[in-house]
Amino acid sequence: MANKRLPDNVLRMQGTYRANRHGDPDKKPLAASNKAPACPSWLPASAKAEYRRVVKALADFGILTPLDRGILAQYAVLHAHMVDSPETFNAALHGQYRLIQVELGFTPSSRSKLDGLRQDDDDDDDGDPLA
Repeated sequence: MANKRLPDNVLRMQGTYRANRHGDPDKKPLAASNKAPACPSWLPASAKAEYRRVVKALADFGILTPLDRGILAQYAVLHAHMVDSPETFNAALHGQYRLIQVELGFTPSSRSKLDGLRQDDDDDDDGDPLA
């Protein structure tokens, strides 16, 4: 069974995009922006706080699209449930929470796979690769 094709913007963030192998020049990707998707009004207060905190951090990287609103809301609801009622946060909910964290790049290992999220450190290394 063949591997699922990754979107071009994910390949670019991973640093593995190659124009001669990936992408269709006639196909335009959904543009990411620094503008955060609006927080859903139906979220409980604690979920809204987490949604806004996470969206603010992700918006700085310019990778959000309007389509991210649903998964971000799902993450916020699960996070609020875990914080507000930890005694009812069972293994199934924890599994969903963990999968969403990985999908959104919230874990150290998932973040390490996204080159586009790495911020350049401006140490004066003068281009020395060993510095």
